[in-house]
Amino acid sequence: MAAGRDVNLTTAESREYQETHGKRKQEITESVSQQGTEIVGGKHVQIIAGQDINAQAASVTAKEDVYANAGRDINITTATESDYRFFEETKKKSGFMSKTVTHKVEQDYATSEKGSLFSGDNVTLSAGHDLNITGSSVIGDGDLKLKAGNNVNILAAVEEQSTYRLNEKKKSGVFSGGGLGFTIGTTSSRHQIDDASTTQSQSASMIGSTGGSVSIFAGEQAHIGGSDVIASKDINIIADNVLIDPGHDLRQRDERYEQKTQGLNLALSGVVGGAINSGFTAAQQAKDESDDRLAALNGVKSALYGVQAAQGAVLDSLKDVKDKSNDLVGISASIGFQKSSSQQHLDQNTVTGSVLNAGNDLNIIAYGKGDGATSGDIVIGGSQLKAGGDTTLSAERDILLTGAANTQKTTGKNSSSGGAIGVSAGVGTEGKMGVSIFANANKGSGHDKGNGTQWAETTIDTGNQLTINSQRDTALTGALVSGEQVTMNVGRDLWLQSQQDSDNYDAKQQNVSGGVSIPLWGSNAGGNFSYSRDKMHSTYDSVQEQTGIYAGLGGFDITVGNHTQLDGAVISSTASADKNQLDTGTLGFSNIENKAEFKTQRQGVGISAGGDGGGKFIGNVAGGMIAVGGNDGSASGTTQAAISEGTIVIRDKANQQQDIADLSRDVENANGSISPIFDKEKEQNRLKEIQLIGEIGGQMIDIVATQGAIYGEKAKKDPAALAQAEAELQAGGLEITQKAIEDRAYENGLRTFGTGGDVQRATQAAVAALQGLAGGDMSQALAGASAPYVANVIKNLTKDNDAANIMAHAVLGAVVANTNGNSALAGAAGAAMGEYIAKQLYPNTERDMLTEEQRQTVSLLSTVAAGLAGGITGDSTANAFAGAQAGKNATENNALGNKCGPVYCKDGIGVMDGGGSVIGNSGGGGGAVGLGAIIASIFGDDEPPVPNVARNLTDAEKADMGGTGSGTPGGWGPQDEENARNREQQQSRFDELSKIYDKNSPSQELTIDGQTIRQGSGGNRYTTRVFESQNLTDNQIYNYAEQLAGQPLTKVKDGIYTTRLQDGTNITLRNISSSNTGARWTVDIKGNPQMTQLENGLRNIEIKFR
Repeated sequence: MAAGRDVNLTTAESREYQETHGKRKQEITESVSQQGTEIVGGKHVQIIAGQDINAQAASVTAKEDVYANAGRDINITTATESDYRFFEETKKKSGFMSKTVTHKVEQDYATSEKGSLFSGDNVTLSAGHDLNITGSSVIGDGDLKLKAGNNVNILAAVEEQSTYRLNEKKKSGVFSGGGLGFTIGTTSSRHQIDDASTTQSQSASMIGSTGGSVSIFAGEQAHIGGSDVIASKDINIIADNVLIDPGHDLRQRDERYEQKTQGLNLALSGVVGGAINSGFTAAQQAKDESDDRLAALNGVKSALYGVQAAQGAVLDSLKDVKDKSNDLVGISASIGFQKSSSQQHLDQNTVTGSVLNAGNDLNIIAYGKGDGATSGDIVIGGSQLKAGGDTTLSAERDILLTGAANTQKTTGKNSSSGGAIGVSAGVGTEGKMGVSIFANANKGSGHDKGNGTQWAETTIDTGNQLTINSQRDTALTGALVSGEQVTMNVGRDLWLQSQQDSDNYDAKQQNVSGGVSIPLWGSNAGGNFSYSRDKMHSTYDSVQEQTGIYAGLGGFDITVGNHTQLDGAVISSTASADKNQLDTGTLGFSNIENKAEFKTQRQGVGISAGGDGGGKFIGNVAGGMIAVGGNDGSASGTTQAAISEGTIVIRDKANQQQDIADLSRDVENANGSISPIFDKEKEQNRLKEIQLIGEIGGQMIDIVATQGAIYGEKAKKDPAALAQAEAELQAGGLEITQKAIEDRAYENGLRTFGTGGDVQRATQAAVAALQGLAGGDMSQALAGASAPYVANVIKNLTKDNDAANIMAHAVLGAVVANTNGNSALAGAAGAAMGEYIAKQLYPNTERDMLTEEQRQTVSLLSTVAAGLAGGITGDSTANAFAGAQAGKNATENNALGNKCGPVYCKDGIGVMDGGGSVIGNSGGGGGAVGLGAIIASIFGDDEPPVPNVARNLTDAEKADMGGTGSGTPGGWGPQDEENARNREQQQSRFDELSKIYDKNSPSQELTIDGQTIRQGSGGNRYTTRVFESQNLTDNQIYNYAEQLAGQPLTKVKDGIYTTRLQDGTNITLRNISSSNTGARWTVDIKGNPQMTQLENGLRNIEIKFR
């Protein structure tokens, strides 16, 4: 085929378009496909053009040779195929007194590049000006030659993907207002996602010879961008200048969410009503929470609201008529609004390096005859070069080997605000009513920012001789070059510098709210205020892959005209010292400090007195909650400059600045890299735990104080207590009146449990200690290294109050005993807690000899301990609900010997009876309702899961039951079992490879799926092993590669699968091989720590299956 001007091999485009419409719904789909030109030659194919040859998604194949020659340009490119979909729908739904409108938009667009193919025995492409190959393949069975008078460009094509989602919802009328209330008004939400990306990783060009060599000649630049060049023999690239760089996958994602509610809200209020409403809300939060511990803590909150509600009823029933509450149960009505918004932005750049793989020799020459800025340069960035034989890089000017950056940047912000004003009306046990007006408001805002960089280093892996020659400078910045023997001649300066991966994150969130209640008649004034601030800060900078020159048994011979500088880099050799020499004018070296640190902090305070009308504060005294805590950590290491033992010649001694004696010669241990220590999700949950533990602590303190008030009210009616009070007044010479006697009796009953009392201070200390340990394994922390911290917290908070100090230690001791050996659900665990606490507080008193006050103290502290244990170890809402009450019930009915009434036993949650109980009816004696029944009536039955039933079984017993379970040192938790088995199998595989690559007595066998295969010929004693695998299927070899990875492989293209492990190991499975071994599959392993620690220090290895 010949033309005086152009030869155009174009495509025929086909389009499919479909559009459908319905009631408030439409959908559009469109697809574009391309059919390229096909030329098939029985023998040879020749294409000659006086000007240009343009091949778009064309296929040119021949049984023998393919030859194309153009007077100007040859353009071998892609044709774009695409798929588009648009969907929009609006739905309207009317219900009882409500109407809902939803609007949904979905839009997707994606392009794929259909490349061209030139294939034959020997393939030659020659252009007078430029030769451009984009997203296409040029394959030859023999030799392949690419020639251009100007530039040769072998590039990846660019594909596009975009996704848009919009979901809008608006509801008007009557709907849930949160808790057990409802709202008459409107609520709306809007969720929008816009995700757009361009990729090159899936549309790389491929230049390959399956049986010969690949040669590329360019009068100006030879550019290989995000593409592959493979030859079974040699690869030769000769040009004025050479650029080899990666392709880029770019992504931008924006997400925004808005919500707004306004209208008239009706809800339960008052002491009991408000608690039930709050308990319902906490239970819903527990069900919606994905983290088990946070769900459990919310469950504890919900259960304790039930306790507080019952306490409020009991306390009110014991008061004199004139003191009884006017708002035990009530209704609040308020007009208000609440709105919130959040948005997140992501920018991401992922690089895919070019790959050059030669079975024999790899030669890259930049002869630099031009006068351009890059003339005579070789620049290689973030790419991988490999040769089975020798590698030569020769530049008339500079050689620059650099890493390429994978980057990610995230930003986010959020805000919320709201307020309400309303009226609350309540009624008490005597039918008295109270009315108050209230107002509340809230505001919150936050922001976060993160950015990270992970370097993809350039690697040159040479089986034999590596030669690098530059007339001017050579710089390795994020590059690792290796060869059995390394020879370098640098005209001016040699620079070696390692690059640090980095990851930084900052976040701040603050919220403030407050409310006030003003009585109109028969009610009490009240108010509340809360403020919280969360801050997170993390930085990470560390070298992962150390830049260096890595020589084998042949050693290194490096000559530098002027200066050699090593910044955290190495010149390494496994040869004897006499084979290693560096000859340079001057030598400089420095270390790189690796550092990671983070700090998280939560500061929160809540103050409440009385109530806000919408939900009365349960306590009968002023209440408050402080949540302060956080976490921090740091790690450091040093990446040192080092040179293996050998001869270092410094020619310009007058200008030598550093003492060579200070240079490290320990190349094996030079890279003191560190791993990231900050886990954002884990630390966010830790701060939430601190908040919830503080809120639970506030509830616990209120329960203790209210119980003291109950004891005080009972004392006012107890003849013995009144007699003791009268005697105390007489002894003090104070005026004796009926009111004075009752007040003293009340104070005596309240003393141990009221504000500042021993039990309350002990509770505060225990809660504060647990807040400080939030986020980790609390039971291990309490029992282990954190014990001094806990003791110090308790000491500071209880000061010189020995009784409170002992109580706090008793509570935490019971928590440890429970979490280490029992479930919070088990009654026996609760009894054990009570018995433990009783022994700690009253070691010399038998159980049946405890006084009523001592029993009450043990009972309350058991409730606190069991509730805390349920929160920190629970794995479900039901578990957390049962924790506090099971401990209390078991303590009273078993540890303290109280009889168990039929209602209590039936409900499984005994709540004290009228003779000294937390929960009882107003009549005092029989007929008390268990908290289990209250919770069940509100939330419904929640059957708890079986808690860690295998924790005390041996591994053999677990095996009989179908596998290793949780709870023993030799086992894994159910959620970790698959991952743990994968890690175990992965470690076994690498141990097997360590024996195969052992320098002194290497193993010759590999076992896969019970079949033992042996090594054959074709490998080398350094990096490559070839196994006879004729009896193995492709699937068995794939499974073996996944076992090495310990995780699924990602498909790059047909026949190539890869993954990167957390320790930096890269594993690739490929069915393409440039060697003459006849391998059908090859597993490449790069940068594995276990393999690099072998005596021969293997950074890159190949396992081939023939």
